[in-house]
Amino acid sequence: MREFRFKAWDQYHTEMINWEQYQHEMVSDDFLEYNKGPLKIMQWTGLTDKNGVDIYEGDIIKTEEGLIVKVVWDKVKFKCLGSVEKTYQGEKYIDRIEFELRLDSSDKRFGVEVLGNIFENPEILKGEL
Repeated sequence: MREFRFKAWDQYHTEMINWEQYQHEMVSDDFLEYNKGPLKIMQWTGLTDKNGVDIYEGDIIKTEEGLIVKVVWDKVKFKCLGSVEKTYQGEKYIDRIEFELRLDSSDKRFGVEVLGNIFENPEILKGEL
């Protein structure tokens, strides 16, 4: 069975909250509606990057191929979304990238690297998503 871990972005104090420390202080107003209140909850994927850093929903990661993508939860699975600029017959266009983060690997450490997250480091994505 997969372990569940969370962290939360506190919009009021603009800081990341350690869930284990904060969970006993929470009140119902913190969660008005899922991720529409002052706290933005980020669930752990069950995976770590190549440096052993936990990968959470909302993280921005760099793939082994050098693509910069964000981790999202989509109904029943974690996936990565991004975009890349391509050229076809001399015309530039943006191609959307989407792939699943697989949890069934016996090796939970991937060759990706966590660069930051969408709350503390939105500039990493350069507004492409």
